Amino acid sequence: MNRRMMFLMIGIGLHCVAAGVLVLMLVKLTNMTAICVIPAALIGCASVPAVRGRPVNLYVGFGLLMGLSFWMLLSAVNERAFLALFPMLLLAAGAVWLLQQPSWPSLIFTGVAIVLSLGLAMMMYHQDPDFLDSLPDRARKSALTSFGVLFLAASYSGLGFAENYFRELDRSARSRRRKRRRPRRDLPLDDEDV
Repeated sequence: MNRRMMFLMIGIGLHCVAAGVLVLMLVKLTNMTAICVIPAALIGCASVPAVRGRPVNLYVGFGLLMGLSFWMLLSAVNERAFLALFPMLLLAAGAVWLLQQPSWPSLIFTGVAIVLSLGLAMMMYHQDPDFLDSLPDRARKSALTSFGVLFLAASYSGLGFAENYFRELDRSARSRRRKRRRPRRDLPLDDEDV
């Protein structure tokens, strides 16, 4: 089985898992997930003509990260928690960088931003007893939405990066083979050849 088929099968499996997770999140968490996922789908679709030639999974990961950033921005402004804008900016910057230039540094930066966002979300929900006492259901739904969307975004971004990485390796190997096969035309002709 070639790599392209392998990534296609993994992508289809991930799409099925993501569909199940998102349906469960929409049923259990309703509007919080909808406010995050609907902009994510729109942003992911709008990014396709903006940056052409990337794997579909990278567009989906970009859309999920930007949708989560949008949702975090709305939540931070609504609650006047302006410190929560910091992980949103890191997530947005990492998502854009990963889509523009899928490379190891951009993947590492995006992974660190995802882990930082998860850590800060856990600290916010765990450290603020007033917030938890006043809105325990809202805090639980917000945490579940963050974890679910970040898990899916990390999975899609990682798979999209791997697909793009191996695609670039195959392109460079093909170009090296073509260069070896071409006859050298820059050599001067002998008198006998004319």
